[in-house]
Amino acid sequence: MTTELLSKSTPIVNRKLIPLDRLTNAPWNPPRRIIPARLRKLVDSMERLGLLNAVVISQNNQIIEGHRRVAAARLLGWQDVECVVIRDDEDASAIYSSVNESVAKHSGNDLIMVWLKNHDAVPERWAATFAAMKSDIGLRLVQSIAREGWTYSIYQIARRLANYCECPGLARDFTRWLLEHGQIATVRQMLLQGVAPAIFEKALEANKPVAFQAVVGE
Repeated sequence: MTTELLSKSTPIVNRKLIPLDRLTNAPWNPPRRIIPARLRKLVDSMERLGLLNAVVISQNNQIIEGHRRVAAARLLGWQDVECVVIRDDEDASAIYSSVNESVAKHSGNDLIMVWLKNHDAVPERWAATFAAMKSDIGLRLVQSIAREGWTYSIYQIARRLANYCECPGLARDFTRWLLEHGQIATVRQMLLQGVAPAIFEKALEANKPVAFQAVVGE
């Protein structure tokens, strides 16, 4: 069965199941995107959840968007997939470009926000990472990191500072200090240049930003 879409503002002709052996890849699709080694997570997801988003194809069955989903379906041994069929008078490459340009992956801050709402709604790797961060610095600081728009990297720097000063227990304090003063790029540069740990410790104790002048080569 096909579903005719009546809106004249859309280039979609219909939606229907298409046998996988009829689908062909667009010539501009990077071939390495569909090698099996890069499809493991997608294959696992589709095996558990099925195909959540239809593949976009032209009327001659060339894939416009969804090459990885089709490749994963083939690895799973599926016979067909649901496809959205676009009119042949549309510029397929332009649609491909538009779709890929509009895709917005979760930012690092987005991931923390999602995890705070539901631990199971982020990939296991990130769930474990955020859980370890929470165990180290506490839930309130993790919430502050998320609320103020920062990512996990601010905690990484705080943990690195604590270890650099040979005081692992200061990770929480250094996180608070970084949240207040920022200076992430400055601190990274100082660490690279081997600035004395006492400089960071004094700044932390006084709750003031660090003053640093980069060493310029002769």
